[in-house]
Amino acid sequence: MSNDYTIVYNVGVLDDIHNYFPALLYDHGQFQTVPHVLHYVRSQLHSRFNLYSHGATLYRGVHQQPTTNSTTMPTSVPTTDGLSLLFSLLSNPSLDSPRIRTRIVPTEAFLDPVIIRPTEAVIHQHTTLVQGSTLPAGSTCPVCQDIVIGTDVCRRLNPCYHVFHKVCIDQWFETNVRCPTCRHDIRQENLNNV
Repeated sequence: MSNDYTIVYNVGVLDDIHNYFPALLYDHGQFQTVPHVLHYVRSQLHSRFNLYSHGATLYRGVHQQPTTNSTTMPTSVPTTDGLSLLFSLLSNPSLDSPRIRTRIVPTEAFLDPVIIRPTEAVIHQHTTLVQGSTLPAGSTCPVCQDIVIGTDVCRRLNPCYHVFHKVCIDQWFETNVRCPTCRHDIRQENLNNV
């Protein structure tokens, strides 16, 4: 690495780009695609730093197998190593090679709301079944807004004492854990836990 680093912008990132990747700032018209930019960055890194080649050479010096014909260490990285393969893939302008073709499949349910529902055990523990005949005359179900008649089976929520048609509240509990009237979580035994 040379010592010709110049401070032009007095902003670290811009000065780094100015010194190490000047074409990105001053000749950006030469880049038509992202792979062109990546190829330029790769070549600049290789020509300026080449730390991988240096590290690979040091590694080979420690792990080199003694041979009778060779007395020197290789000075460059073979083209079959993983990093060279990665760089060759990144520098491919088409990005349509079968070895790099990727397909991102969005998960359809990623942004869907998570349904939280009470278990059957919670419903049975925190509610009581009552007959419509035990309720005051003219009572209505807050879910369907229909009048509760004497033969209707209703469900009373034990913590808040709100009463609903059993069918209505059971359907409600398929997608919700809260009382539709007071929003109390039926998983909690009493209103003091809210």
